[in-house]
Parts: sequence; structure tokens; C-alpha cells
Amino acid sequence: MPVSIFFKCQKCGETLKPKKGDCCIFCSYADTKCPSPGKCKTHFCYYRYMPQFLKMPKVQLALAMLLIASTAVSHRPTISTIYVFLLAVGFCILFDLSFLALRRTKLFIPYAAIVSGLIIGLLTSPLTLWYQIATICALAMAGKNFLRISGKHLFNPAGTGLFLAGILFHQSVSWWGVSFQSITTQVSLQKLFYFSILCFPFLVSGLRMRRYVSTFSFLITYSLVSLVFLFHTFSLQTFFITLFDPTVLFFSLVMVPEPMTSPVHLKRQILYGSIIALIVTVLSYPTINSALSIKEVLPDPFIAALLASNLIFFRFH
Repeated sequence: MPVSIFFKCQKCGETLKPKKGDCCIFCSYADTKCPSPGKCKTHFCYYRYMPQFLKMPKVQLALAMLLIASTAVSHRPTISTIYVFLLAVGFCILFDLSFLALRRTKLFIPYAAIVSGLIIGLLTSPLTLWYQIATICALAMAGKNFLRISGKHLFNPAGTGLFLAGILFHQSVSWWGVSFQSITTQVSLQKLFYFSILCFPFLVSGLRMRRYVSTFSFLITYSLVSLVFLFHTFSLQTFFITLFDPTVLFFSLVMVPEPMTSPVHLKRQILYGSIIALIVTVLSYPTINSALSIKEVLPDPFIAALLASNLIFFRFH
């Protein structure tokens, strides 16, 4: 059976962690020996030697995002691409710590802000002005710190910043850093490498955080429904092109399963992923998308659908 590495008490909020030399909380705190020690060792022996901070899902996701960012810079090696990442991460850390201080919360290393900054860097055009990047990050961290219910933020932070700043500055979301990893045309070893790096976050968001159902629910629903309503045709080729579109994959692997704004229950994950996919399809319909774009109230249908679904499912986070 799987053995928990961490355990958070729902009553007092205390988080139990394995003691030094133990692989799981069962080994450290249970009144009997670890069940099936051989199996436990098989799954978690690397945790014995891993530094404590590297065991945190936020840190692991930040490292995965950093790998994606490095491939984006490698693909487009310019000063502006490095500039947008440094500014986005720096501003997110600055505003997150500032807002934590305003809330009189004990300061800690803002790993979540680093993840949000890397997402913003990947989705914001490298040509964006510095004060616009600062505004995106300020709005993202303000949403994370102040739009909260029961101790959890209500909306995806990066999505909040990108959406509100998009309306404010009349600009769309770029997705520049997660749109070049396509493997559906002219496959090469370099593209396969970039694509595999793009899928790394699933190891954390899908498997470690157990949000794989919402990811697959979104991917399958969007791939099927969009072909019927947007392309008015269906074939296996177009289905797989949509399914493995790098922008769609990044959205489904990183933004859809964000643990603080997505449901835990498997059936609700199915509904959550499916509803996001349906809203995206509706907002992407040419007539609707054109009307909303003209009024400059829709920076991006994916981000808008995500935030709407965060609101619908906030009771089930």
C-alpha cells in the first residue's frame, strides 16, 4: 500500500514530517513497524538522502518549471527572454513577501510565488514593458494573499494576474514559452527533448498531488468537444494534434491541477476538468471570441475558463 510522507491534521493544522532517517510518517510516528518495509523502501528510499526542502511539492514543481523556462530561453536565446523571467520571478517574490508582511504572517521562502513568476514569464511576451510585468505580478500575488476563503486562495494566482492585467493593458496572453514544443510536425530529437521537459510537471501535479483525473478530464473533453464545435470535423489526426498541442498540455498539466484551487475528490475532478474544457470551447467559438475580444474583456479563453471554474468549485478545494 502507498505510504504517506507528510500528514496534515485537519483539526489542529499541524503537519507531521518523517524524522531523520525515516522514509515516511508511518515509520516515525506509528505504534507498529512500517507495513511492508521492503515496499516502503522501494517507493521512498530516496527520501532518506534528499534534503528536506526538496521533498516539498512546491519546490519540485518550481524545479520542473525552471527546466521549462530554461528550454524556452534555449529556444529563443535573447536578452528579453531572460529579462521577462527575472522580472516576473523577482516581482512575484517581492509582492508576495510584502503582502505576507501586511497580513502579519510569518515570512517563509515563497516557493509558490517563484512558480507563479515562472508561469507568468512563460506566458507573457518578452516585449512586455517592465511596469506591465510588475502589474501582472502584483495582481497575481494580491489575489493569492487577499482573495482567500478558509485559508486558501480562491483563484489561480498567475491566471488572476494575467487576466486582470490583460484587460487593464488591452493585451492578450502570449504563451510564447510553451508553444514551440510541438511533436505533431517535423519531429526531431530536440523537439522530443523539449516536449518531454514540458511534461515534467505532471510528475508533481498529476502523480504527487493526485490531480491526474482533472488533467486527463480536461484534455480528453477539450480535444473531443473542440473538434466538433470549432473545427466541425473529427479525425484521429486532428484529435491527436489538439491533444498534444504544447499550449494545451502546459495549461492542463500546470494550471488546471493547481492544488489550492482544484478539487481533491476524483468525481469532482472529472467535473472540474470537463467544465473548464467546455467553457474554453464556448469562449473560443469564433463569434463569441470575436465579440469579447473587440470589447477587450477576454485576454485569453483558457485563463478565463480556469478562473470561472475556480469560482464554481471553490467549495470543493
